[in-house]
Amino acid sequence: MEDYKNFVVDPVNFGDLGQFVKNLTTDNLHYIPIVDAGIAQRIRSVSGKQPYLPYVDGMNKNVFIKAHSKTEEPFSGNVWPDDAVYTDFTHPNASDYWSFWLEGLQEQVEFSGLWLDMNEASNFCTGYCYWDQKSDHPVQQNLKYIPSGRNLEDKSIALDAVHYDGSLELDAHSLYGAMEAQHTAKYFTETLKKRPMIIGRSTFAGSGKYGSRWLGDNFSTADYMAYSVTGIMLSNINGIPLAGADICGFIGDTNADLCARWYTVGAFYPFSRNHNA
Repeated sequence: MEDYKNFVVDPVNFGDLGQFVKNLTTDNLHYIPIVDAGIAQRIRSVSGKQPYLPYVDGMNKNVFIKAHSKTEEPFSGNVWPDDAVYTDFTHPNASDYWSFWLEGLQEQVEFSGLWLDMNEASNFCTGYCYWDQKSDHPVQQNLKYIPSGRNLEDKSIALDAVHYDGSLELDAHSLYGAMEAQHTAKYFTETLKKRPMIIGRSTFAGSGKYGSRWLGDNFSTADYMAYSVTGIMLSNINGIPLAGADICGFIGDTNADLCARWYTVGAFYPFSRNHNA
């Protein structure tokens, strides 16, 4: 990526990526890049570079989640690019916007599938990052029951952020990853005329119609190898048949014995991959 910007390949450090991937496909290998949910909020050009057009275009199309119901300003979260906004997949312009910029990435480097990450959608702030975006009457203060007993805005978009259809993030949060997968699948079927290959982290019941999932950032321990079996079976029950976990573990160092055992189990995952921090 260039400057942590979605859809933009670094032209200096990875200028030959497109040709590199073309060489891979001759060996029947496939390239599946990560696209994060957070769109870098790069308001103006930096060091002579042009403004970040996916952000500018999204603002013009009004397709980003709003900070709250009494403002037209997009919610500004914080992820890898620091300030970031989030595509509102309930907006009627969202599909055209998403497909247009995915096609822009396709023109830079041909990809066979997409890995949708950080799509809970993640936010390194606890709800709002900036005080001037806060709602006057936060909805979380009025909840009679808080599932899990923890702050629901922890590493997440603020619950008072509002979508185009009028729903608060409180109500739409669990659907975000599923809607992103749905719009991404539409790009593959309608623009590329290909069967989608989508890997998602945040999903919802029935998401398997559009893509697969892995179980997120697990730990390199035997306990998490065991959890993966029930996690995959639960995904199957929820309509996501192609599911798997990070073989050998993601967080922390694995070891030869654990990794060998995990590969034995992982060979039977519907979706099988190795992935480590």
